[in-house]
Amino acid sequence: MKHGNLLNIILLALFFVLLPFGGQTLNLYIDWLWFGEVGQREVFLTILGSKLKVGFIIGLASFLVIYLNLLVALRYKSTQQRPLSLNLAGIPQLERFIPKIGLIGAGLALFLSFSYGAWAASNWQNTLFFFNGAPFGQADPLFNKDLSYYVFRLPFLLDMQGWLFTTFGLASALLLPVYFLRGGIVVSPGGFFMDRAPKVHISVMAGLLLLLKAFDYLLQQYLLLLSQRGVVFGATYADIHAKLPALQVMGVVAAVAGIFLIAVAFRQGWKAQAGAVIVVVAGHVLGLSIFPGLLHKLRVVPNEIAAERPYIQHNINSTRFAYGLDGIEVRDFPAEENLTRAEVNRNSLTVKNIRLWDHRPLLTTFKQLQQIRTYYDFTDVDNDRYMIDGEYRQLMLSPREMSYSGLKGANWINEHLTYTHGYGVAVGPVNRISKEGLPEFFVKDIPPSSTVEGLKVTRPEVYYGENPNDYVFVKTRLRSSITPPATRTSTPPTPAREASPWAVCSTSWPSQPVSARSRYCFPRISPPSHG
Repeated sequence: MKHGNLLNIILLALFFVLLPFGGQTLNLYIDWLWFGEVGQREVFLTILGSKLKVGFIIGLASFLVIYLNLLVALRYKSTQQRPLSLNLAGIPQLERFIPKIGLIGAGLALFLSFSYGAWAASNWQNTLFFFNGAPFGQADPLFNKDLSYYVFRLPFLLDMQGWLFTTFGLASALLLPVYFLRGGIVVSPGGFFMDRAPKVHISVMAGLLLLLKAFDYLLQQYLLLLSQRGVVFGATYADIHAKLPALQVMGVVAAVAGIFLIAVAFRQGWKAQAGAVIVVVAGHVLGLSIFPGLLHKLRVVPNEIAAERPYIQHNINSTRFAYGLDGIEVRDFPAEENLTRAEVNRNSLTVKNIRLWDHRPLLTTFKQLQQIRTYYDFTDVDNDRYMIDGEYRQLMLSPREMSYSGLKGANWINEHLTYTHGYGVAVGPVNRISKEGLPEFFVKDIPPSSTVEGLKVTRPEVYYGENPNDYVFVKTRLRSSITPPATRTSTPPTPAREASPWAVCSTSWPSQPVSARSRYCFPRISPPSHG
């Protein structure tokens, strides 16, 4: 084969190997530019370094666990001559695959280890939280553990248990076909046979899996505090009186069964090992599925309020602590009906801030009166407070955001270069109604006009709002169709970065609308729901 052809084949193979990671590489490059734009590149390097370290360690450990187990199986040689066949299943002879087992096993181990490394890198925060978490100074009511354990340590321990269990489980599953092809496991018309070495190996691996399952039962106890099966968030009566004891018992049973499997690995037969596994499975079903359900129906349902009252109180206390409301002093407030004009005048500011408008019909009214263009939309109405004429007033306001669903003639240029942002805001007092029964506006229209002093919108462009919009380019050579002439050169104050040839493939366009001074606004994702 010629050198040029070989090089082309290598480059083509490398292209197909790296093709799936092209998107990740581009996102990494964009993040690098963005963090540099906001002066936080050290944060980016810290995150990237943490991902690489965690991913490398977990990936390497996964490869060692899987490949070393496969290597032990590959070095096995059958001590007796037995037919290598699957006559019962009708599968032909498989001797031709034996020389390739090592290569296939190494490839599988490498692929699985890379997958585990990528998974670990995506969960890098749990690792940093585990090693750097600080105490909260408040213990939970059930296990008396500091609450930081559930935020910083428990997620990492669950990750490690899940990773170890699946890694050893996959390694055990891969042992079966390897030992079969090596002649250690035989399935023939005469029955099933397994040689001593494969039996020991698989039995030890099964014992380790049971030990890891025992560790899982231990961690599941703490997850009861995060249970969502009851009337409130947290542990319920059935969780504490049925599931918790069952988890504690099953932890001991699984650990004893795991040690037992390792101890009897060299014994003949499978009855002892099968019995240990059956005990664990039966205990899991009875203790964690059937028993809690029966207790809930027989003990809790007849008098649920009395049974769940202590756990509801735990939920209330924890909620108060989380919101910093655990130090509130409760006082009786006598409701009197002899209100006078003098008392109303003394509390005029409170009266002025009594909200008369409901946000739901007000949102509809804002859309009818102030949407102005079909490609604008009011997503939500929020409450806020501002100083108006020396008084602290409560206002209802909603930004006028871009909505591409109402854009006529939608195409790439319109959605990413021309119609790039919303514009302005509708603001009104919570307690004022016009003669027509409509809300009164302090700020309205395009460009925004204000009817009160001290409440002026100087940057009306809305690039990042509650609507999940896609990326846009600003400061392009195209003239914006939505920004008034006085502000056509505006640039978003929110995170953006300079466009570059690597991120903007626009040089092939005849008009070249994107230039070096253009800026790229990241995709706007939808914020969390207020519900």
